[in-house]
Amino acid sequence: MMSENDDITIILAKANMLIYFSKLFVECSDASELQKMTNDLINNTFKLSKTLLGTLDKVELNTYDLILANPPYYQSKIMTNEAKKTKQYEWGGAGVEGLFLEWIVKSLNYGGVANVVLPDGIFSNIQNKKLKKNIIAQCYIESIISLPINTFFNTPKKTYILTLRKKTKNEIDNNTPQKYPVFTYICKSIGETLDTNRFDEPNNNDLHEAVNKFNNYRKLSDKNNIQEPFKTYFESDKQFKAIPVSEFTDDSWIIENWWSEQEKIDIGLVKAKETFTIEEFQNIIDETVQLMNEFKEELECLK
Repeated sequence: MMSENDDITIILAKANMLIYFSKLFVECSDASELQKMTNDLINNTFKLSKTLLGTLDKVELNTYDLILANPPYYQSKIMTNEAKKTKQYEWGGAGVEGLFLEWIVKSLNYGGVANVVLPDGIFSNIQNKKLKKNIIAQCYIESIISLPINTFFNTPKKTYILTLRKKTKNEIDNNTPQKYPVFTYICKSIGETLDTNRFDEPNNNDLHEAVNKFNNYRKLSDKNNIQEPFKTYFESDKQFKAIPVSEFTDDSWIIENWWSEQEKIDIGLVKAKETFTIEEFQNIIDETVQLMNEFKEELECLK
């Protein structure tokens, strides 16, 4: 959807990119090299679409080797209907994020990789069955990383990072199945406080650990039979699981479902439920009544 602030957003994005590449610009030998670098890294990188569908206006089939995306998550009948009119989207994904995920898979080049931040609805919504089937048919699911709520400022939404690698044309044509497990990881922290302050917490960063482990996992020659020292390296981390792709049907892909209740308690994802005998419960009630009577007496003294 277009807004009056989109031009300003592009300017801010370019300024942010300039900061990250400042060292490269300083090292330019002359004005012509500086101009070329400016065009290559900044001016030709950002594009602003003025159409209703924006990026969704045109699927760029088998084009990109790498896609990094954080698509918007919301329901929009207008955009959904407009997208259907283009006859480019037939996977039936729910919401705008479903359309974007279809665009990403179709626009990935054969063998290309996508890292996409998505809301939990993509993984749990029954309406996304066809979308998931097409993802499995055309891609290898490399990883799903669970992020804590409030990972993104002012967005109290449960999100995940989905990593896909598109199959080759031959693999797609021959329905080649994925033969190795999916790397999954539950993050409880991201290296900063999950409140409005967003203070740095360098010693509390599960996301950093998840990334390191995934990079080691993807380099393994045999993910089905992990040998030492990597076997202990992975299995000692209770926030990690290697889940067979056969378990990723068209039902829920919420990875927390593969952790037992006790495992969730062990990693601190949920609190243990306290149980009491009838006698213990009666004692709690008696103590509560006694405290209330004491407060009542103190209030009477204040009159």
